[in-house]
Amino acid sequence: NTMKNIKPILIVLSLTIFQQAFAQEKIYLGKDWKKSTKENAHFYRILEKKNDSLYYVEDFYISGVMQMDGHFTNVEKETLHGT
Repeated sequence: NTMKNIKPILIVLSLTIFQQAFAQEKIYLGKDWKKSTKENAHFYRILEKKNDSLYYVEDFYISGVMQMDGHFTNVEKETLHGT
């Protein structure tokens, strides 16, 4: 049956799209808060896209201790949501 063959493909495709839509990105930052390599980083940022205009950001010291968290409407300009 063709539907039996298509169903697993659709499930995998749906899960892949869902995972990409809510994926978290880890960015390494130097002491000047500019993008850096993992080896030279002083901080790292976990970036999660919530929707087209809102991101949830968590900044950590390289030791893993949280430095800050908040919602950004513009990640490049670091515009906090609600300001």
